[in-house]
Amino acid sequence: MSCLYFLDYKMKKSEYKKSDELPVVLRYYFKGKQLKVTTGIKVKLKDWNSDYDRTHSKSPVKKSDLESKNKNLELKTKLKEVNDIIHRVKVNGEDEPSTDLIKSLLLKNEYKRVQSTLTKVHFTTLFNEYTNWFYSPEYLVITQNRNSYRSALKTSFDDIIDFSNEYQRKERIKLLLENITLEWISEFLSELEKNKGYLPSTINKRIKVLRLFKTWLRDTKNISFNLVIPKKRFKEPPREVICLNHKQILELHDFKEFDVSNEKHSKYLVKEGTGVLYIEDVLNKSKRKSMYTNYEVYKDMLVWMCITGMRFSDTVNLTVLSKDFISGGDRKLGEIKYTSIKTNTLIYVPIVNITENLFEKYSSGKSADQYLFPLTENGNKISNQKMNKHIKEICRIIGFNTMVKNPDYGSDGLPIEGTDKPKPLWEWVGTHIGRRSFIRYHIEKGTPVHTIKSMTGHTSTRVFEKYFSVIKSDRMKSMDYGYTLDSGFSTIKKETKKPSVGLTDSKKELLQELKTSLDNGWIPQDVWEVEVKKVMNS
Repeated sequence: MSCLYFLDYKMKKSEYKKSDELPVVLRYYFKGKQLKVTTGIKVKLKDWNSDYDRTHSKSPVKKSDLESKNKNLELKTKLKEVNDIIHRVKVNGEDEPSTDLIKSLLLKNEYKRVQSTLTKVHFTTLFNEYTNWFYSPEYLVITQNRNSYRSALKTSFDDIIDFSNEYQRKERIKLLLENITLEWISEFLSELEKNKGYLPSTINKRIKVLRLFKTWLRDTKNISFNLVIPKKRFKEPPREVICLNHKQILELHDFKEFDVSNEKHSKYLVKEGTGVLYIEDVLNKSKRKSMYTNYEVYKDMLVWMCITGMRFSDTVNLTVLSKDFISGGDRKLGEIKYTSIKTNTLIYVPIVNITENLFEKYSSGKSADQYLFPLTENGNKISNQKMNKHIKEICRIIGFNTMVKNPDYGSDGLPIEGTDKPKPLWEWVGTHIGRRSFIRYHIEKGTPVHTIKSMTGHTSTRVFEKYFSVIKSDRMKSMDYGYTLDSGFSTIKKETKKPSVGLTDSKKELLQELKTSLDNGWIPQDVWEVEVKKVMNS
């Protein structure tokens, strides 16, 4: 077993000139096998000392080579690396240091060195590689995320690349991983906030992508770099979650002037603009068509989302087959069963009178695989953009004019100028208000949170809590008036029985809602009687 320096001849030695330069290799011999280890050093034939091991200095490169000192040092370093591996193998009592084992350990050392130098690779090169992987089919398989998740982050990737390119041009440098300093991050965030006018929630998406990129580098390339986010976090103050209350949802449902069956619907028809148009829904079984106005369909879809908590994407993809009946029971009872497009989660939502009526209205005459809600005249699903545009107008016509103030906030925690002016409720309406209204209703009703989450498909409590605000009535319900003092001052109101002073306005409103629900057949008589007693005794 030995390890020696040699020149790596590719031809016969006699065919070379003394001025020819050849690479130097280390040859490790073990039981008749040899391993050739490259050193990266080249030496002219005239400057090579083939008998170096017999000299005092043990230096294979003669002093006639102007770089002899550095070359000899590098060669000795390489020899030491091999000898250290051989020694380590012997000390650990492992297999004898065969050529294959030494080769494997040398490659492992080389891999570590390559990884450490990758911090010198251009940032944009690595980030582009990450971007390509993020948008590859492999990403969806490995992460089980959906295309909608990738689409939501597309502009974040674009902003990072655009800023990096501009930074390189301005600073006249090639941006390396080691250049992603606090200074670079601060300048990037400042660009997003001041020049692009992004809100904190949007800026946080860009920060999220940088963190995902850092994790990807660590997991796939074993590279770590220091990603420092300023302590000044881009965090929005809590905002009021805007939703429709129970009374407004019933008012929306009861408004029938858009319906084709109502003689007044024609006054909403216009030749141009965003007014009411007719929608023909093809019935598969009989080839007949049902006729609706588009405002009739949009309004019913909004009501449906408020009462089921479904996302718009799930609502437009709902089929007639989604109704899951209770076995052996009333065919009107059961649940809506669907798989969420966004989360791929199977969700069940109980059917109530309003959803039963809407289901019957739009499913009658259709086969199980047809979409529940009508398609456009071109056979396409209604778009979210078009739906958002029209339901604002629908709510304006119905009269949802309560003024609502819900400003946007900057990174300083202060309202952004121009966004702090109140606007009528109908201007805030979008398809997602249905999901928020569903959750708000069940919070007020006292439905257990785990039950609400099962009907909305939420698995994260943190995400779920973004769908509702804790309002004054929630806080007042939590007050325990038992904590009072017999005498002296108390900041907590003592529980006292007040003499009856007749029906309050709030009780009258609740009783009216119950009466409307009974008259329309939304609740049975026995349920109505129980609920009325609860109101009267409260």
